Amino acid sequence: MVSHKQFIRHCVRYEFYQGKSAAKAYETICTVLGDNVVSKSTCVEFWFKRFKEDDFDVGQT
Repeated sequence: MVSHKQFIRHCVRYEFYQGKSAAKAYETICTVLGDNVVSKSTCVEFWFKRFKEDDFDVGQT
């Protein structure tokens, strides 16, 4: 079963695949799933950085 955090990570990865900026991905995810469901720093500084480095593993960290 996918955890809540993993679900959010998949959402971030989906937004990345859509070609959105990290800031736009953060905005979209919070609009759809609720404010503060993910922090901006987690989305922008951590996940998008990993994805840009071709690390798409969204499993446990």
